Amino acid sequence: MKITRSLLTAVLLSTGFASAQVFTITDLGPGVIPAGVNDRGQVAAMRGGVPGGSLWTEEAGFTDLAPLPGFPLSFTRGINNRGDVVGYSEEEESSSFHATLWPHSGGTAIDLGSSVIGNTSANAINDARQATGDLGCCRSFLWTRKAGMVDIGPPPAGILFYEASAISADGTVVGSMGDDTSGTSFFWTKATGIKQIPIPSSFATGINRGFVIGASSCLKPSLCDANNLHAYIWHRHLGAFDLGTLPGDNISLPSGINSRLMIVGASQNNTTGTSTAFFWSPSFGMIDLNRLINAEGWVLDFATDINDRAQIVGYGTLKGVSHGFILTVVPQRRHH
Repeated sequence: MKITRSLLTAVLLSTGFASAQVFTITDLGPGVIPAGVNDRGQVAAMRGGVPGGSLWTEEAGFTDLAPLPGFPLSFTRGINNRGDVVGYSEEEESSSFHATLWPHSGGTAIDLGSSVIGNTSANAINDARQATGDLGCCRSFLWTRKAGMVDIGPPPAGILFYEASAISADGTVVGSMGDDTSGTSFFWTKATGIKQIPIPSSFATGINRGFVIGASSCLKPSLCDANNLHAYIWHRHLGAFDLGTLPGDNISLPSGINSRLMIVGASQNNTTGTSTAFFWSPSFGMIDLNRLINAEGWVLDFATDINDRAQIVGYGTLKGVSHGFILTVVPQRRHH
């Protein structure tokens, strides 16, 4: 059943938040760190052991994603709705790594940077099979099957590095760029090249329908403080909006956004070191995800992604041990 925004809103309203069970939780196991979830409920994740990178489905559980030949370790960073997974394969002793695509159809992993000298890492992939990520120490790439890996530069004057973190359905890339003293968010399209997002001291982590999410220590003059890092949502025609933090925290880090502008991430207190997974929506603002489950022994620390069915993945602790999780909206009961 497809979970719509109206259904999730109805569930949130009907349960009231306090000790609510808006989501059911599925344990992905100890030591699992999910990187992303697609609309089919498939999860790209890291888990303990070698090679490390894995794909989880409800039907089959975990399937290891073998690294490229000659690289003993694999690391996952993103997944699209086809089930293609991207990340990188690493040779631990030499610290060399290559951007890698694991096709949804299975088979051999594809080296996205085989023609490039230096280290590469793929961080995201869209449904058109366009991938983006890091090229060397300081640049970013767009990869397509037709063109291969292409540097998205040159950056604006004075910029020394640019690092891509996400790509939208239409091929817009977002990330962070800067020099030795400061950084800011950017977006890139083939038509415009790299353009600064006008939010100082910021970095971008996701994009959907033209809405960019990220975090900044200077969203407004009263917040220009390195100790106060706030999540934001930005649109080129609407500007930026501060998502705030959970009560008592001074840091919020967004990590995933779906097409209905639901956002997940973590709210943190840099004094106590505590981290709490959050859910944010235009209707309800920021909510502690722990208030929306009813699962004894669980503490949700960080939500890493959300799909269009409002399924959320992340990690936390189960009876004190680190575990990965996937949350699914509880279907509404029909009253006759």
